[in-house]
Amino acid sequence: RDVTGVQTCALPIWGISSKKNPAKGDIAIFSRGTSKTSGHVTFFCGYTKLGVMVKCFGGNQGDAVCYAEYPRWRLLDIRRSV
Repeated sequence: RDVTGVQTCALPIWGISSKKNPAKGDIAIFSRGTSKTSGHVTFFCGYTKLGVMVKCFGGNQGDAVCYAEYPRWRLLDIRRSV
């Protein structure tokens, strides 16, 4: 499906959920503040040792393409292409 112009939090229409068994390279979708329509998407890389943070790789993370960690409580879903 073409998701051009689709709001970030609407991305669960794309692919299948892999949140219960994620793999490196899956797309992680995070909330941003209290908005129901904005968020952040990035490539999933894993969890921290304690599992409270999600390790990711993507762009527009501190105005750069880099690795970053996000709180797991902000994770809405992890999606995989089919």
